Amino acid sequence: MLFSNRGNDLGADVFRTKRTIQRLIMISVVSVLAMGGIGQSLAQSLAQPPPSETTAGPVQTVDVVSNRAGPLVWTVENETSRLYLISDISPVPAAAKWDEARVARLVGEAKTVILPHRARGGLPELLRILTIERSVVFLPGKTQLNDTLSPEDRTRLAAAIEKARGKPKDFEKLRPGFAGVMLTSRFIKSFDLNEGTDPEAFVEKTARKSRKKIVRIGDLPLLPLVKALGKSPPETQIACLRHSISVVERGPDEPREAAMRWARGQLPRKDPTVTDAAVRNCFGNIALFRDLSTRMDGDWRKQAAKAMSTPGVTLMVVPAHELISAQGLLDYLDHAGHTIRGVNWR
Repeated sequence: MLFSNRGNDLGADVFRTKRTIQRLIMISVVSVLAMGGIGQSLAQSLAQPPPSETTAGPVQTVDVVSNRAGPLVWTVENETSRLYLISDISPVPAAAKWDEARVARLVGEAKTVILPHRARGGLPELLRILTIERSVVFLPGKTQLNDTLSPEDRTRLAAAIEKARGKPKDFEKLRPGFAGVMLTSRFIKSFDLNEGTDPEAFVEKTARKSRKKIVRIGDLPLLPLVKALGKSPPETQIACLRHSISVVERGPDEPREAAMRWARGQLPRKDPTVTDAAVRNCFGNIALFRDLSTRMDGDWRKQAAKAMSTPGVTLMVVPAHELISAQGLLDYLDHAGHTIRGVNWR
């Protein structure tokens, strides 16, 4: 047997939800991109307050567009180049219907389509994580998850597992950080929060069908990220678990509302109950995540600058957090002097 029966539960979940696990790992990296300002997980909500109905207006070269069908799209232009920025959000419930035809038209205009970072790792890496590297994911010997938690955390976790429609035995041998990953995954799945059309997958499929040039902005090393989380100090992992518990405790309404606003072309609300410190205390203390967040930020800026210096039309699918966060990609392009049309993100 490759791993224990308890390990099989995680293994089956990982293999069934590979994309979800990869997204969760990537979300962890993205969430610390703006540690000095916004730092929230896309799995719960996107940061930034909604545009004011009475005070929203043009900011420098920005045109405010209201009541536009989603997803959120910005057009960046100069004398020779045009860049479409398609915002990406996850999860996307089935009810969050967005204007796929409009996005398909924009893909049709583009010469090059640039897609987000992708976790690099397939079946061999996942097998290694669950076999050779299993000590990174699972607790040693007879130690169980509850043994590593305070009474309060044990009570909160039990309630969160029940709310996420999980099974306590699936969590009992996991290290706290991975218990948090599984809890979030089960929560998203149990409330059908990822049943809608995935914007990144839709753009990639449309671009391939149209024979567009597709560029993946970069790869993220899945196995090193998993090992970095698994080998992080207990207090960091417990902070990650508490963060996931908080997501479940607040329920599915928040991510649904965020997705519905995005699908209507509106900026998602900032949830004041989610503190930047919650994410920073979790992933911000892991060196590899910090280093990768800096690299990812540089990758987006480099590709955007290249697009704006290349004549013609380019389309980029960018996590909404990366676009609208303080000193994010839209701020960067605005400060570079390009004309930006779309919802006022400030």
